[in-house]
Amino acid sequence: METTNALLNQFNENIRGRKMLNSSNSILLINPFNKNGMWVFNDNRTGLIEEPFIAGTELFIEFLLQKLGFLESAKTGFNALFATLPFPEHDARIDFVEFKDMGSVYTTNLQGFKNRFGKNELWLCPALNLYFKNSPQNLFVKFMENK
Repeated sequence: METTNALLNQFNENIRGRKMLNSSNSILLINPFNKNGMWVFNDNRTGLIEEPFIAGTELFIEFLLQKLGFLESAKTGFNALFATLPFPEHDARIDFVEFKDMGSVYTTNLQGFKNRFGKNELWLCPALNLYFKNSPQNLFVKFMENK
């Protein structure tokens, strides 16, 4: 596992403008939005611009937003909180399964969630390692409507 994390970190280091987030916060925040039918986010702190969610993660976002009742309004942007430890009122937990295709595969505790292959899996790209030096064993997430 350590070797694969090192490869993901090296991948990020080789992309101009990307930088590891240096934060003492235990709960992190990004603001995803829908652009041309894709869920993306910008984060000036890490150098990510229109970073897409793909390979099941986009379906996880839509599944959870639908469940929370604000899928349509979220398309212009919403707050996504995430942390490696549980926090009050988190909406979902995702659990590390394996490294695959230069990213990290996770499952979720959300009943009924399936990716396009019918599996309870989502893939997070190497950009995850800009927030955590190593792909976390668990992530806890909360989606909040922008008002």
